Amino acid sequence: MMPSKCHQSGNALMIVMVLISLGVLLLVGMQKQLETWMEQGKDEQHYWKAFNQGLSSLEWGMSQRWQENGDMWQCRTLSMDRLRVCLHISSSGNQGVLRGEGQFEVNTPPLRLYQRVAAQTIDGAVLLQAMSQGWLDFCPEPEARYCVVH
Repeated sequence: MMPSKCHQSGNALMIVMVLISLGVLLLVGMQKQLETWMEQGKDEQHYWKAFNQGLSSLEWGMSQRWQENGDMWQCRTLSMDRLRVCLHISSSGNQGVLRGEGQFEVNTPPLRLYQRVAAQTIDGAVLLQAMSQGWLDFCPEPEARYCVVH
């Protein structure tokens, strides 16, 4: 016995509905994947912006004339460009650590980059020179208390 035309068109309609449903599910999945990729791209963009701001802070700090400040961190801010840099001179006075900060977003801790520097005092001002292979993305001080800036 042959299936009726009505039964055949019902099967065709069912196949079309299944294909449409699968297409919608694929589109929804692709939309979620695209949203995830866009969010990751935005996060990466924020990171690179903060990283470059941190590098700019280090470069700006290298060009500054600093004061001898004993064992304390001293910080400077260039608010126009949102640059913040801090310097810690070792007790020997001839080496130090320069810390540049880059801001991700408001209410998040900054990205901190470090540069070991040679310090030279001339006419009461401390001038800095970057030490070769002295760039770091972590605080190089052996004691954690030296990494805290107040």
